[in-house]
Amino acid sequence: MTASNNLILDFEPEINSSALPNTTIWYAGNRKSASTTTVVHTVFSSLTEEAKSIVSKIKSFKKLEPNWDSYGAVPPSADNIDRAISFVKRADKNLLPFYFTAPGPNGELVLEFRQGNKEAATYFNPDGTTELILTEGNDLFLEGTVEGNYKDLLGFVNS
Repeated sequence: MTASNNLILDFEPEINSSALPNTTIWYAGNRKSASTTTVVHTVFSSLTEEAKSIVSKIKSFKKLEPNWDSYGAVPPSADNIDRAISFVKRADKNLLPFYFTAPGPNGELVLEFRQGNKEAATYFNPDGTTELILTEGNDLFLEGTVEGNYKDLLGFVNS
C-alpha cells in the first residue's frame, strides 16, 4: 500500500460545539451522519479581549480621511489594515502582550507590545514592508523586519 497526499476532505466549521467554550470543531465528511463523520481537530479559539480591542481599533482606521491629523497625514490602505489584523491574530495565538496601536502619518500602522521594561514596536508600511524594533529600557536590542525576526520577537517579549 502506498501513501497518498491526494486525500481531499470537505471541512465544515461548527462554532461552540464542544465542551470547550469558543472553539471550532472541524468535521470531515457529513457531520449529520454519525457513521461517516470524523472530528478532525479542535482549533481556533477566539481572540483574547485585548486582541479584539486592538483589531477593533485597527478597523476604525478605515474611516480616516486624507489629512486626518491636519498636517497632511495619509490614511492607511485597506491592504495595510488587513496585514496588521492578520498579524494581531497570529500574535494573539503566541500570547504577545498588546499595548498600543496607531496609524502613522505616511499610511503606516504601528503595533506595540510591552512586558515589564521590554518593548517591541512593529510597523506595517504602505509599501508592504515591515519593521521591528525591540528595546529594553533605553537599550536597542534588535532592529529588523517582522517576518525575519518573528521568533526573536516571541523570545524577547515572552521571556
